[in-house]
Amino acid sequence: MLKQNNKGFTVVELVVSFALAMIVAYFLFNLLYSLKNLAVDSRLKTELLQKQALMVRELEDDLENKKLVLATNCGKNCLDFFYDDATTKRLTLDTTNHYFRYGIFALKLLEGSYFGMIDVSNEQVITTGGGIKNDSIIKIKIPITHKLVKGDYGINIVYQYNSYETSFNDLVFGNASDNILYLKGSQNMVISTDTPYQEPGYFWLDSSSTQRTDGVTVSGTVGKSEGTYTLTYKVTYSGKTYTRTRNVTVKQKTYDFDYVNSAQVFQAPYKGTYQIELWGAEGGSGDAEGGGNGAYTSGNIVLNKGEKLYVYVGQENSTFNGGGSSSVSNKKGGGATDVRLSGGAWNDVTGLKNRIMVAAGGGGVTSNAENAQGGVGGTLTGGTGSAHMSVITGDYVGYGGTQTAGGRIGSSATSGSAGKFGIGGTGGVGPGDTSHVGAGGGGGYYGGGGSAWHAGAGGGSSFISGYTGCNSVNSSGAASGSPNHFSGKVFTNGKMIDGGHLMPNARTGVETLGNEGNGYARITLISIQN
Repeated sequence: MLKQNNKGFTVVELVVSFALAMIVAYFLFNLLYSLKNLAVDSRLKTELLQKQALMVRELEDDLENKKLVLATNCGKNCLDFFYDDATTKRLTLDTTNHYFRYGIFALKLLEGSYFGMIDVSNEQVITTGGGIKNDSIIKIKIPITHKLVKGDYGINIVYQYNSYETSFNDLVFGNASDNILYLKGSQNMVISTDTPYQEPGYFWLDSSSTQRTDGVTVSGTVGKSEGTYTLTYKVTYSGKTYTRTRNVTVKQKTYDFDYVNSAQVFQAPYKGTYQIELWGAEGGSGDAEGGGNGAYTSGNIVLNKGEKLYVYVGQENSTFNGGGSSSVSNKKGGGATDVRLSGGAWNDVTGLKNRIMVAAGGGGVTSNAENAQGGVGGTLTGGTGSAHMSVITGDYVGYGGTQTAGGRIGSSATSGSAGKFGIGGTGGVGPGDTSHVGAGGGGGYYGGGGSAWHAGAGGGSSFISGYTGCNSVNSSGAASGSPNHFSGKVFTNGKMIDGGHLMPNARTGVETLGNEGNGYARITLISIQN
């Protein structure tokens, strides 16, 4: 017969069992506490988001469905909004009793919620496509936080407006302004030189809050040239004078021209002074060698309203607008970029004679010409190409064009050609090597000479009518000995930079060492004349 064991738990077993029970109870308590906090957080966040949505909806309903005419300071934590339907809404924050009010709408913040620092910013967004537009934005940020949950449950509204039509005055949370004079439109405006200034308007409020314009004097003028101009507005009422100022910045209007393989027409929208900037194209490069970079020219010229200029933008490694040819596809010269008084095909003789500004293209360079370079597009004279001297010892390079003649091809070459008026020379070959052809010269006023194998061609020369050292052709095409074009069209403030030096870069806005790739042209309206 088995004997029953009535032995109970030992002291150690009791302690261990109690400890395990306490651990389980602790984790259960923390789990329940965490679940409770999550429920509280979720409820609070839901209520905070609901109140946030109500406040934002009230403001956005008006801003989206009405036209805001004026927003102005009305005291500490107070803004007045005036709409085109003659309604006015006041936004106030009661930081003591924690109320948000907008018009007749009032909402008490959730217990434990607080307003943060309020930020109202007015930012002008300037776009230049098709003319400068004052499409600007105002940001209204009213942070609301709660002591038990993280995050911002306040107002964050971005409103886009036309700064010619909507006015923001003293739009800051501080002491109320006692200025009764208001400006329509922005107090800081931007226009372009081809947009005459039009006054957006102004008004003042009398004691009955009636809008009036009588008695306002405006001093100052907005010029037609680039710069910032200040207008001052004054009105006297009940023995006190009120003043506002408006700054109007006039920026230059630009017209840009990239390569399109044909003439592009610019017609002057106003009688005025225009700056013309041109960049010649880069010469073709065989393998990893470098074609010569294009030159830069600029100058100011007066044009009558409706007057036309014809813009020809050169292409990299191309015969368009004068790059010298080569029987190898990647060894052509770079085309020049020019402005003419007549249109037609780029190589039309009359058109070439009617060029009043030219930025030269760079010369091409052959393959297997280590350390060789095409000559850069030049100033009065184009750059000379360089050769791979460890392979050849003769004169195989192309030379730069000048003001009266195209650049010659090296004396050791047995074929190829010199540059000529408006056109770079063709690539040639050297003695005993008829299977490898050289590179074409750069286009220019006069083109650069072509090169033979293992060498770089010459760059073209540049031209600016009226620029000292230039030699303009006459109507028959012969050198006149004068820098002035026979049409009488001349530039002032002329500048030439060859492709081996730092120059403005229209595409990047940062100076670069010569112009790489295709040519470019930019015409900027500096000022309008009556």
